[in-house]
Amino acid sequence: MKWGDYEDLSPLGPMTELRELELRGASAVTNVDALAPLTKLKALTIEGFRTIEDPSPIGGLRALIDLELGGAWMTPRNGHVSSIRFLLDLTRVQTVLLHTLIVDDLDYSPLLHLPRLKSVR
Repeated sequence: MKWGDYEDLSPLGPMTELRELELRGASAVTNVDALAPLTKLKALTIEGFRTIEDPSPIGGLRALIDLELGGAWMTPRNGHVSSIRFLLDLTRVQTVLLHTLIVDDLDYSPLLHLPRLKSVR
């Protein structure tokens, strides 16, 4: 999905067979709790958001191999996440792209503990 005023991700919750999800231009998205049931996701992109205060539900997506999180790179307007500590639970992730993004707790060390990580941008 690209562009739009969507903020409620709950319609995605029942789509438990999804393997790839791209939410681009997701400027109104602030809560990712509804993504928790999507445990078969291998690739997740959420970009264009302003703030995701609790990104920890992403940590439950243990099948993830590819993750992209970012603000609005065209503006540029930085997105904010409180922490990337949830990455510690994503032991299968191989590619991480964090762009136009501020990690509020300033702790990027979880990237150092991803055993299969091949690419970071």
